[in-house]
Amino acid sequence: MTFIAMARKILESEEWVRFVLAGRPASSEYFRQIQAFIESSGLENRVELPGPLYGEAKERLFGEADIFVLPTEKDVFPLVNLEAMQWSLPVVSSPIGAIPEIVRDGVDGFIVDPKNVDLLARRVVELVRNSELRRGMGHSARTRYEAQYSLTAYARNLKRAMDRFLLPEATKGYPVGRG
Repeated sequence: MTFIAMARKILESEEWVRFVLAGRPASSEYFRQIQAFIESSGLENRVELPGPLYGEAKERLFGEADIFVLPTEKDVFPLVNLEAMQWSLPVVSSPIGAIPEIVRDGVDGFIVDPKNVDLLARRVVELVRNSELRRGMGHSARTRYEAQYSLTAYARNLKRAMDRFLLPEATKGYPVGRG
């Protein structure tokens, strides 16, 4: 409900902003609660609930987005934050688990306690109103993704680890580099 409460607060001053809450809800009961909260908040025309998205639909949503917000209280390493960074989106997420190590506060986005809806809304509004900040953080997020989390970075790091740990053991007792 944090995301919807944040959306309601943001729409008080930024009535043109559109929100999409994509993904699979924890249960059908929780989904009904989300729908009821949206309706009771009068946000039916401002918050979309497309459910889980895959393939082109997911790519289209990331491509159309300006900001990615995940105020999670449970997910300690949400891969979706990395997906958003891959799409050059500034990420607003939580200070739990590995998230602050992935998303650098004030650089790639903002790290905000998900229970602090006022601060969460202020940070998103800051990005909504400041396109230069939004683009800069999005660029930084993409650069960090490429350097640390892309398939190329993974392969490079795996090779380094193998060279460091396996190569010395495999060549122990054998002359290296002497034809």
